Amino acid sequence: MRTPKPEWSSGALFTLLIVSILTLSGCREAGDAIFSPRLEPAVIASAAHFRPFGDFLATQGTFCWPDNGGCLSFEPPAPNMIAFAEVENWHLGWADYAGLQNAWIEEASGGAKSLGTVVTGTIKETALEDGRALVQLNLRAKDALFWVNQFQFVFDAWDPMYFGARPQEVLAGADPALGNVNMMVEFINTAPGAPIPDIVQLTFFPEPEQEIVTMRITSLAHGVLREASGYPEGTPGIAKMNEVNLNLGQPQVSNPNWDAWTVEMVWFGPQPGKLNR
Repeated sequence: MRTPKPEWSSGALFTLLIVSILTLSGCREAGDAIFSPRLEPAVIASAAHFRPFGDFLATQGTFCWPDNGGCLSFEPPAPNMIAFAEVENWHLGWADYAGLQNAWIEEASGGAKSLGTVVTGTIKETALEDGRALVQLNLRAKDALFWVNQFQFVFDAWDPMYFGARPQEVLAGADPALGNVNMMVEFINTAPGAPIPDIVQLTFFPEPEQEIVTMRITSLAHGVLREASGYPEGTPGIAKMNEVNLNLGQPQVSNPNWDAWTVEMVWFGPQPGKLNR
C-alpha cells in the first residue's frame, strides 16, 4: 500500500486518518441547544426544523476515500469512521459513534455476535440567506466499540495497540472495550434538504459549499489494556477521549499545535484498584 501524503489537521485523524470525559464543558444530552453558530457572512433566512436522525446514519461509512482508483480502508474490512489523535504521543482513539463497527460485526458473524450499540440523536437544520443550510447534529452512542492504538503515517501499520480490540479482533473472539459517546457537529451544508454527508468526507474532502463550524466528541470506555500500554496484557482498564474543534479553517493562536483543535486528549490507564503487576 502506498504512503499517502495528505495535509491534515494534526488533531482530527480518523478511523484512519487522517477516522472522554463525559463531563466536558458544554457536553449535554442529545437534543439540547448547545450550538452558537458563527454565520458571517451567511445569515439565517428561515426558522429551523428537525430532520430524521436516520438521514445521518444512512450516509456514514459510504464515502470512498480516493486511493489510486480504489477506496482506501482504514481498518479493513470494517467500514471507515473518523478517529481522533492526541498529538503529543500520537495516541489514536476510535469510538464507534455511528454504530458502524457493531453493524459490521453483526453482519460478518451472521448475527451470532453483537455489541448492542445504540445510537440516538437529533438533526436541526436552518436555511441560510446564501442558499446553504446550517446543520446542528447532536448524537449519543451507548455501548460503542472503543480502542486506542499508535498512529502511523503508513495506513496499514497502526500498531501497537494500547487498549481494547479492533472490530476484526472482536469478531475473532477478543473481548471488546465498550463506552458511551457524545458527539456534536455543527456545519454548513450545500443546501436545505441536501444529504447529510459522511463525517469522513465532510472533514477531509468537503464540497466547496460545505464548512465545519464546530466539532466536539467525548467518550469514556471500559476494557482491557494491551502489553504496549506499559501494563500487563489484560489489565482491566479505562480510556477517555476529549476532542474539541472550534473551526477547522481557523488556526487557534492559543493552541500550541497551531490548528483548530483546542482540546486533544486520548488517555488510557488501569481501572482504580484493578492494577495487578
